[in-house]
Amino acid sequence: MQEIQQVANPFDMIEVVKEIPKRPRGRACLVMTEDYFGQKEWGAHLADLTLMQHVDLLDEFTTDSTLALRVSSFSVTRLFDYLRTKNQSPLLIVTGLDFLRATWIDNTVEQFAQQIETWDKTPALLIVLQYSDALANRKFTRFSDKTFVIEQKNTLKLL
Repeated sequence: MQEIQQVANPFDMIEVVKEIPKRPRGRACLVMTEDYFGQKEWGAHLADLTLMQHVDLLDEFTTDSTLALRVSSFSVTRLFDYLRTKNQSPLLIVTGLDFLRATWIDNTVEQFAQQIETWDKTPALLIVLQYSDALANRKFTRFSDKTFVIEQKNTLKLL
């Protein structure tokens, strides 16, 4: 795994959460973390601080038998359709996606990245997932003025 570098001016995630829903396009962002087990707590805490909705997909698939039965056929398109139904706040913070991502074949990484880059729907999305070289090294160029991938180590600590 590539070492994540610290940046001189870290991202203020509270400001990021406020800014993403205001975008006309590119209304999604990935936060990649090396702390797989802490992502749910971090996402929930960020949701509490910003008064946004948080959903942990692993919890949802574990507690909803209908979802659990569909896990093997839950495509990238189905994922984003499902997230659109979670619209109780302007931005949805999503954790627990890694188990689902593991079921996708390699070419779906590109489809997933394209959805992130072109997302213009409600709610806006901030997806927290385990660090991925394929996503970290992808060039998001469609809207070059937007940041789509943020490494958690490059964020200010949530107080």
